[in-house]
Amino acid sequence: KLLLIGGTFSVAQMISTRPLLNENLLCRTSYEINKWINIAFTPSGSNCIDWILKLTNQKIEDLDDILEEVGSKRKNNIIFIPYLYGAQTGRNGFGEFRNLEGYHDKKDLIISVVEGVIFNIVNQINFLNKKISIKKIFATGGLFKTFKIIQITTNLLKKKIYIDNKIESGIIGSAI
Repeated sequence: KLLLIGGTFSVAQMISTRPLLNENLLCRTSYEINKWINIAFTPSGSNCIDWILKLTNQKIEDLDDILEEVGSKRKNNIIFIPYLYGAQTGRNGFGEFRNLEGYHDKKDLIISVVEGVIFNIVNQINFLNKKISIKKIFATGGLFKTFKIIQITTNLLKKKIYIDNKIESGIIGSAI
């Protein structure tokens, strides 16, 4: 099982019987003997989406409509590198748009930021999945209150994502 927290940072964490070591992962001992909490994180989460929405004067409530409208009309060849606030290992990455053309508008930019954030999260999960097979994914946090983001993430991972929007598990876990 994997818990995916879609907040300011995006965090994927799972418990295993052995530590997973990599420069992009944190590994902590658990409350049980021979259990390890493996954490893949990125500072490129909902903060990047909040940034582009503020910059383009759009609201989070409109995000599903924007993703549906523009995504179905044309291909968006903009690539967004989502490291506005650094990368997993510190400030060795920066945010960047690539392939901008004159016909692109603010909705294209919004879509490319969402795609960049999702691909970054999926990359972290795929790394964990190579080490230990992930059977179920549970997600929480503001990022996963947008249906299209859940749908795109599910499609890329080819795994069902279980959502509980009644509580903020990430906040509760931090408080504990």
